[in-house]
Parts: sequence; structure tokens; C-alpha cells
Amino acid sequence: MKRWAIVAVIFFATPLSSWSQCLPLSIFVSDYSSKQPIQAQLFIRLNGQKKAVGISSESGQLSVNLPCNSSELIAEKQGYQPLILAITTGQPSLSETSYHVPLALIPLDKQALNRPYSQSEQTGFVLKEKAAGETPTETRLFKITDMLSGAGVGAELCLFYTKTRKKSCFNLSNLASTAEIQFQQPDIIAIEVKAAGYQPYNGNLILETFEGKKSIYEIKLSRPPTLFSALIKSNEPPKRSQLKDQQTGQIVEVVMATNGQMTANVEPKRNYEWTILGKNDQLLYVENLTFTLGLNHRIVVVRQVHKAVKPVSEKPVQALVNEPVGAVLASTESLLYFEKSTYDLSLATRQRLEQWAAWWRQSPTKRLKIEGHTDNVGDVRLNQLLSENRAKVVATYL
Repeated sequence: MKRWAIVAVIFFATPLSSWSQCLPLSIFVSDYSSKQPIQAQLFIRLNGQKKAVGISSESGQLSVNLPCNSSELIAEKQGYQPLILAITTGQPSLSETSYHVPLALIPLDKQALNRPYSQSEQTGFVLKEKAAGETPTETRLFKITDMLSGAGVGAELCLFYTKTRKKSCFNLSNLASTAEIQFQQPDIIAIEVKAAGYQPYNGNLILETFEGKKSIYEIKLSRPPTLFSALIKSNEPPKRSQLKDQQTGQIVEVVMATNGQMTANVEPKRNYEWTILGKNDQLLYVENLTFTLGLNHRIVVVRQVHKAVKPVSEKPVQALVNEPVGAVLASTESLLYFEKSTYDLSLATRQRLEQWAAWWRQSPTKRLKIEGHTDNVGDVRLNQLLSENRAKVVATYL
């Protein structure tokens, strides 16, 4: 069986760059509340221009191949908030399979009395004056929360009164995300809420009955969507994939399909550990990822081997002292070998990396450049992915 090398050269660190490429997408549009598929108009932002690309079917599906200079994917439907997903493309995709992109549209609140509703749903309305015997004031608690987590959100809440033309603003914190406001007379009040990292809220409130009640209005803010869509190419479907927020330890829900597609809603500028587990719960792949706002896409090739795999921590420590660590990286190049068509780290390779790590700790000013290689036989795209994954698994282990 042939074996191919991966080369590590001591020069400088080459960070793992995120891929930028033209994307084939399989889009699914649904109602955020009911989860039911809906027909929506899809657009892209192309060189600053908004261009129509199609309408999703009754089952919510639409397949598109985005041009390389697309910057946004936009979904619109009457009665829903427009959804804008930032896109980074650039080069043609290495994958012939489409990336799955679920788009959940948030319904607009219809006009109603005594509760906030979407400004765009405002129709003609004649406001009644306060009747004799009604209480002098009405008290309302405005609570600002995150639509997904329900946690309080620090925000600026502004009210615009139609009758007096006055404006009142309140600055709320994450811990004190509720404002108590008293109203003196019937009115139609415009509501504006702004919070860093969230889409602004613009609503109206018709208040015309004064019964001395204290009611709570919860205004839910949504973040601009950030999605992680990945294709996992394997000789058999992986058992599961997991994303863990490295700051909070929270496990993010990942939706996986039998063809190796996976998607997850994530937050931008946060560090996640992405792991893929095989049929026997063996670790097939691990990578640390930081997502950017919008659509983040990835493709990896993994190979499942059905044999007992010992955890790294169980290997004999004495095997590491057979060679002086100061001599491990004496030359400018050192080679690690992989079995053909894999990027599994053998026990010998792990021990070698432990020696490299020990040397590196003694020489903290040194930096590494890691290169992955294959031969020139077979599919060029898969060879490219295999060489990248060989480099990534070494970098991750170190």
C-alpha cells in the first residue's frame, strides 16, 4: 500500500483560511413560527444591484447557483419580514453537491388594539377619545428579548407620540431590559427599538382604552442570520456532527441529512469546536471555527475505519522519551506519513507530534508552516481536499 507525505516547514504560521467560492445552493424557505414551507421570492445582490433569481416551490424549495460576485441572498414574501443573508463567494465551488440553506421568514404582526404590531401593517384607523369614568393612566411594561434564546437584550427603546409629536427614549441593559411607561391619553404610538447585533424593530401601538391595567409587551429582536452549511463526504454517513460554543460550553443544534449535509444556526465572531463522529462514535474530524456574519460553508472528506480506537490520552508516555526532543526539528523539514486516501493520525504520528509540541514549547518564538500533499492520481478536487485535511488535522492536534 502506498503512503504519502505531509510536510511541516519551520518558517511562519499559515492560518487556515475560510473558503470563498461560487456556491450551488439548495434553499428551503419556511415560516419561522409554524415551520411550514412557503413560497417566497428570492433575490441576490449583484454588484450593488438587486436581481431576482426565482420563487420557491409550494414545498419551499429552490435550487440556485450563485454568481461569483454575489454579496447577499434575499427572501421576500408579503406579510413577512424580509430576510437578508450575507454571502461570500469568489471562486467556483469544489463541490457538485448543493449546500443546504434553510431560510425561516418571520411573520409580521397584524394591526390590533392594545398590543404592538408591525408598522408596515398599519391601515386607516380612527382613534376614540377617552370616555368618561376611565382611569387617568395606563401602565405598560416594554420587555426587549432575543427571539431565539428569550434572554433580555440591552437596547434603545424610543416612542413617538402622534398627538403631542413628542419622542421619549429609554436605554435598557441586558439585566434591566424592561421599561415601565405610563400613558395619559389615547394615542397611536410608533415604537422603534435598536440593539447592537440585531435587526431594528419598527412597530405601532394603538392605545385607546384606559382601565387601569398593567400589561407587559414583549418585543422580540432577531439577529441577522448566520448559518453554517457543510458537506461531509465519507465512505458511509457519519453518525452525528456537533458544534460546541467554546466560551459557554453550549452545544448548538445541528441538523444532519443522510447524504452528509449539515446545517446549524450560529453566532458570528464566536469560537466553536466542530466535531464529526463515525458509526462507532469514533472521532473522524475536529476543527476550531470562527464564523462571519451570513453564510459560512465548508466541505470535508472523512473515512471511517471500523476498528477499536484508543483515546489519545491512553498511549504510552514512555514512548515519547526514546528520542531527545531538542533534535526532533533540527532540519528545516520534517515528514509525517499517512496511509493512502486517509488523513488518520497513526499512533506513531501522534507520538511524533507530541515530540514536536515539546520542542515547540522549548522554542516558543518559532512558528510553523504546515503543508499537505497527495499524489496526482484520481480526482483533482478530492486530492485537494485530502491534502488540506491532512494539514488541518496536524494543526488541530498541535
